[in-house]
Amino acid sequence: MAPNLVLLLLALISGAVNATEQKHDIEIKLYANGKSKNEKSSQLRLNLTNYYGSVWTVKTRIGSPGKEFELMIDTGSPDMWVVGHQCGTKACDAHVRYSPDESISSKTLPDDFEVAYASGDVTGATIKDTFSFNKAPELSNIEMIFGSLSSPPLTFQKRLRWYPFDGVLGLGYSGPTEGDSTEITGVKALKNILGNSKENNIFSLYLSKNEKKSSQLIIGAPDDTLHTGTISYIRISQPPAFWGADITSMMLKAATTTPQFEPICGRPRGCKAVFDTGSTLLQGPKQMVQILINDINVKEDCSNLESLPSLSLTLSGPDSSLTPSSSKSLEDYEAGLVPSVEVVLSPEDYVVRVPIAQSTREACFLGIKAHNLPDSMGSIWTLGSRFHQKYYTVFDASRQRIGIAEASL
Repeated sequence: MAPNLVLLLLALISGAVNATEQKHDIEIKLYANGKSKNEKSSQLRLNLTNYYGSVWTVKTRIGSPGKEFELMIDTGSPDMWVVGHQCGTKACDAHVRYSPDESISSKTLPDDFEVAYASGDVTGATIKDTFSFNKAPELSNIEMIFGSLSSPPLTFQKRLRWYPFDGVLGLGYSGPTEGDSTEITGVKALKNILGNSKENNIFSLYLSKNEKKSSQLIIGAPDDTLHTGTISYIRISQPPAFWGADITSMMLKAATTTPQFEPICGRPRGCKAVFDTGSTLLQGPKQMVQILINDINVKEDCSNLESLPSLSLTLSGPDSSLTPSSSKSLEDYEAGLVPSVEVVLSPEDYVVRVPIAQSTREACFLGIKAHNLPDSMGSIWTLGSRFHQKYYTVFDASRQRIGIAEASL
């Protein structure tokens, strides 16, 4: 590989690619949307800002008086944090910083804030303050607990350096918790914002590929205009520790009748999928990723995309043997719950195209890489934002289920 191309690809992975930035001011609307025959559900719509097809953010205000922070949407973690005034790295210099001295409603809590990501630990002070979505009087002055970042790991420093987000709004599923009931982060924040009713404790994400169509976070009933076909729901993995599902089959499907590929993972070995918009690429165990690298073999000049195989994953919940043989099962079927759902990523979905500087040409590389999670966590695959651009995804905390449908263009 040419040195210039190596630097270019490394720049992309670090978030440095100079691509067109898609931005939309945040809006919020409260309206009725047909849910079933005669039932209506409330729906809150927030437009998101798309940076290079890698990071999606929402504009918020924190403190009294409110200060604007642009937060990255992350379904892989239930924690919220913002860049703090005490952060001394150069990566923090270009970002809005939170200072408790600037807010009369701020309260510093005694426990330190720490989140362990696969890429390193984020640490700082634990703060309680008011939180609002921008231009959303219906969702203002909500009490939140979050971290004020003082020490980002090196990998986060790279992302902070190249992307303009000022923190993370974690919407990850945190599962049943014990202890302090005042803790409000991630999905617990949504419960606090909208109440604990089943119809409100649900959100969905539409991450648009189309520059003319805004990406959206929908709180409440899913929006049927943002997907094609029917939404298929599966139960999340048990015990519920994250937005995840079992992978009962994962394999490449050739564009032609040959070659034939062996399954990559599935039963009895067992793999797990995590729905994570905080990541860009698909990530998996090193040995399994190496199989994909060898079998797919993306050419740097993008000349073989049409002949590359598609990647098929069959996702299922813990009740994959579900049948309509009981009133409970029948109720689940009527609610759209299915034993499993197949998702298929084409080369256009899993190959990353990189514009080459001072050229009309593009470079291509495989948008699948190995993560550094410990083996003790099992065979986990992270479905990053490239997956969510292909599929409209519904996150239902009350019913502990995930809905999947192909996103509309």
